[in-house]
Amino acid sequence: MIHSLVISMPIIVCAVFAMLILLDLRGRRERYVLAIFFIVATLLYLGHGIFFSRILPLIPLSDTIYSFCNLAVYPLYYLYLESVTSDNIRGLRIRKTIALLPAVVCSLTVGLLYLLMNDEDTKLFIHSYLYEVETSELTGMAWWQAVAHMVTKSIFALQIIPVVHFGSRSIVKFNQRVEASFADTEGRSLHRQKVLLWIFIATSLASFVCNIIGRQWFDSSAWLLSVPSVLFSALLFCVGREGLMLNFSIQEIMEAEQEVMPNEEKDSEDSDEALATDDDSASAIEQNDHLLQIETNKTSAKDRKMEHIVQRIVDEQLYLQPDLQLNGLATLLCTNRTYISDAIRKEKGMTFYEFINDLRIQHAQKLMKEYPEMAIYEIYTQSGYSNYPTFRRNFVRFTKSQL
Repeated sequence: MIHSLVISMPIIVCAVFAMLILLDLRGRRERYVLAIFFIVATLLYLGHGIFFSRILPLIPLSDTIYSFCNLAVYPLYYLYLESVTSDNIRGLRIRKTIALLPAVVCSLTVGLLYLLMNDEDTKLFIHSYLYEVETSELTGMAWWQAVAHMVTKSIFALQIIPVVHFGSRSIVKFNQRVEASFADTEGRSLHRQKVLLWIFIATSLASFVCNIIGRQWFDSSAWLLSVPSVLFSALLFCVGREGLMLNFSIQEIMEAEQEVMPNEEKDSEDSDEALATDDDSASAIEQNDHLLQIETNKTSAKDRKMEHIVQRIVDEQLYLQPDLQLNGLATLLCTNRTYISDAIRKEKGMTFYEFINDLRIQHAQKLMKEYPEMAIYEIYTQSGYSNYPTFRRNFVRFTKSQL
């Protein structure tokens, strides 16, 4: 009873989340990838189940499928992160091919070798290698099958490095884009996904260690088997839960990044055209001096305009608007998002998110000082925040002190 429960636990978790996500795809690209991830994970743990239940007639087929799933599950999770964070659709297709190619090749190799092995070699390989990890008695196709399995284990280990590197980089870039467009990142940034990524990598390392030790070691006791079973089930539950709750991805970022172009006062460019109609007798030196003076004046005017924009945000307390977005601010200031972003970075050395929240926290500190009797709810709502956790996190971040 315990043995069956332990074996079936991760299978049930993966199957349930695969079904829940398939029933609620919403036409979102990342949900399709996550559904595939859970389907592959279900097949992976089903292969484990057949192995630990010792259903020997099914092992050639299940081991072939397992070889694919074992090498595909972590790349698929990386591709899920990419589908959430990357707007490069063509690049994502290429990465899908590259990431899943080792799984396809190894699975086809294992399956072909099983077809080429006779019944005696198959039984010898299953008993000697899969359950005992003993290769001394293996010959012919059975020996090559053992080699194929060892190569698969090695590739599995090597996958960890690119998953960590590229997965972390994608999340960092995504969060930077969020902070470039939104003053409030609650429910938008992927900090929780980043934590999940590291948990996932830690678990993959544990999985690799389990592979090195050998599945047969866990086959001796249901209690030993329960350790990785519970660990992987808990992790997969967290991944599925986060996937179902995630309603913000690169799709929303791209919509937020669409330029709003109100009627702006154009920078005067007539001076450049005037140069072309200058008197032909003007010397080249005079023209160069004139051009230099024009560029200097334009730069000074641009600097003053940037300074004016930043000052308006402060003086008019535009930062107190809840859920402030860069496009909305651009509309209020009759300019475009790129100009505001550049102005804040040049004048304050901050991102849009940092600048707005730094002002909000300064405002909150001023309220605390002037009105010590004011409730914390009033303080954070009057400072532009819609909830306490976001206010508290930013307060700690910008003041380096606890509330």
